[in-house]
Amino acid sequence: MSWSKWAAPRELSSAGTRTEPRLRSAAVLLPLLLLSCGGRGDGVNVIVIVIDTLRADALGCYGAVDGSTPNLDAMGARGVLFRTCVSQAPWTLPAMAALISGRYPSALGFDRVRNPLPRDAPHLAEVLRDEGYATGGVVSNFYLRGDFGFDRGFRHYDIDAIGGAEQSSSDAVIDSGIRWLEETGDPFFLFLHFMDPHYEYLNRELFAPGVSYDGELESGMSIHDLRARGDELRPADIAFLRRLYASEVRYLDHSLRKLRRYLHESGRAHDTVILVTSDHGEEFLEHGWLGHTRNMYQEVLRVPLIVAGPGASPEIRQDAASLIDIFPTVASVAGAVTSEGPGRDLLGRDRSPRGLYSEVEYVRRKWHGPAQEQNAEGQRIREAERRKFSRQRSLVLGRWKTIEDRETGTWQLFDLATDPGETRDLLGVEPETAKRMQAAISEFDSVETFERDDAVRVLEKDVDRLRALGYAQ
Repeated sequence: MSWSKWAAPRELSSAGTRTEPRLRSAAVLLPLLLLSCGGRGDGVNVIVIVIDTLRADALGCYGAVDGSTPNLDAMGARGVLFRTCVSQAPWTLPAMAALISGRYPSALGFDRVRNPLPRDAPHLAEVLRDEGYATGGVVSNFYLRGDFGFDRGFRHYDIDAIGGAEQSSSDAVIDSGIRWLEETGDPFFLFLHFMDPHYEYLNRELFAPGVSYDGELESGMSIHDLRARGDELRPADIAFLRRLYASEVRYLDHSLRKLRRYLHESGRAHDTVILVTSDHGEEFLEHGWLGHTRNMYQEVLRVPLIVAGPGASPEIRQDAASLIDIFPTVASVAGAVTSEGPGRDLLGRDRSPRGLYSEVEYVRRKWHGPAQEQNAEGQRIREAERRKFSRQRSLVLGRWKTIEDRETGTWQLFDLATDPGETRDLLGVEPETAKRMQAAISEFDSVETFERDDAVRVLEKDVDRLRALGYAQ
């Protein structure tokens, strides 16, 4: 497939969902993705793109109604799109650790905001490096720095795009990635992480829909300030924030044109497999919270997953995927034999039903650095931020989803087939289903664990950056 032939998104039905095309046999479709490149591990290049804070329904190819994302939509139209992909955690550090290692956050010891990836945990870049791949990474989130363990296995690891919440990173990440590709032979593994559209929500004027707003909110407001406003936020305010967020998504999508053009003009498009996903989504008060880190609802956990490249006929996959599947899937593309883990090779034949498990243990700790001002506004912010701390886990099994709050000992139960917005708790209505789901989630109590390393030391100069990103008070 030539990148120049990326097509428009699949046609939407009157109900707002994409119509399903006639598809090639599922048993042979995904292997064809690799056969046209000469087989797994035979010079197949791989690019993994992670877009921070991108909820699935923000993309046109996932049904967004407030504007298109033409580059990602075209990839979804010509590639394999997973209708349901679930993140293992609602914030970056544990979610990215799950993606890069193929293991659950609890197995990796992520119950603190400063824990690094354990040294003895698997790492995708190490696997591909050992298979003879040139390995390059360009990242833009503070938590993907080398001292958190994410640079292992990369011959080249660029962290220059890491900045504050107000910084735009998309063009810088793309430009750095292309420079590395221009100096690198095949086969290569390139890992790109984009910080946009993480808050602060910024108005990308060229990509913002022209809808009027006469409220008090502005582009680039602190997430702490927004949360402190709480119930004062009107529907029009939330709509404004979502438009800012959507403009950042479109800005990121526009930046991807450079990569598309480079791969086509360099002749590398025909032997490069591209995987696009996100670490987690974003909540806009659907369940009483703004942003991410604490809740386990679908707007925070459901992320896009698209696999595109040579020989990939269009398909919408109905079997569920998760971030821990990316490790075995990419390793399989490279022809690597990896240790057993809980994830599934999405290019394999197994599409049997299974549970999708997610968890968060975001606990309170004292950050060193300047304290919040002891005034009324500072107190409001502290009160709002106390709600961020959370110990929860969830399980999606077919149409059913359960959420356990491990602090309060309470449970919720939702039927995603009839209530995708998770607005009706059926715990008392479906007691047998609730009991079955609670038993199923308890099976994840015993997981492989790795020896924890010492917590990363956060310097005083970094605290303000973490505070702006919402990870410190």
